[in-house]
Amino acid sequence: MNAPCNTPLDLFYTYFIPEKVSERCSYLGLLPVTPTAFHAAIYLGAFGLTLLLEFPFYFFALGKMPFRRKLMVLLLANLATHPAIYFLFPWLGSLLNVNYQNYLLFAEVFVPLVEAFLIIKFWKVPIVKGLFWMLLANLASWWIGAYR
Repeated sequence: MNAPCNTPLDLFYTYFIPEKVSERCSYLGLLPVTPTAFHAAIYLGAFGLTLLLEFPFYFFALGKMPFRRKLMVLLLANLATHPAIYFLFPWLGSLLNVNYQNYLLFAEVFVPLVEAFLIIKFWKVPIVKGLFWMLLANLASWWIGAYR
């Protein structure tokens, strides 16, 4: 089985230590991004996995907030970002002829920043705490999700 080429470490190597990137991953990273076809079951599975993987981080980021409200914040923040990186960005990337590694870099920087902004602005989480926990949440879901 081939290892994925889309983990955080792979992207780091691509930009900073390219000699560590396999030929296969170099080739795949330079392919143009293509729009994602909509399959409800596949998307809902990916979205559900993301929620499951990120909830522990939201739990700590949101402190003493009631459990049900934490679930609501998790759902709302991911509804603001997940469809964009799953459908909108690949579609825009295909229009602009963006390669996969640049799409991945943009998407994986965009998501934790937007989710951190949301919990900082609307749920009054301190800035450093919000950035820290959203970065960890998204690194975990990205890294584990790369192996699904």
